[in-house]
Amino acid sequence: MSEYVGLALSTAGHDRGMLYLVLEEDGGSVLLADGKLRKLARPKKKNRKHVIFLPEGLTEAVSGKLHDPLTDAALRRALAEARVMQRAN
Repeated sequence: MSEYVGLALSTAGHDRGMLYLVLEEDGGSVLLADGKLRKLARPKKKNRKHVIFLPEGLTEAVSGKLHDPLTDAALRRALAEARVMQRAN
């Protein structure tokens, strides 16, 4: 799976503040994965209102780590880099 929507930050629920890769957006909900608790094979379904999409510049900066085929390990590394870049801003 090399297609993804972007990066998002959870704003509500027990996972508030967690960074995710948005795999799919379907109307009022999104499918999220972080490679650790929510693996690519079993993404989390979350209400679209409860996430904030991060700027495309940040998504593009880590897209080099998201190579095909996308693995959970590569996803964890990319999200770790995104967290560092997000804190720097």
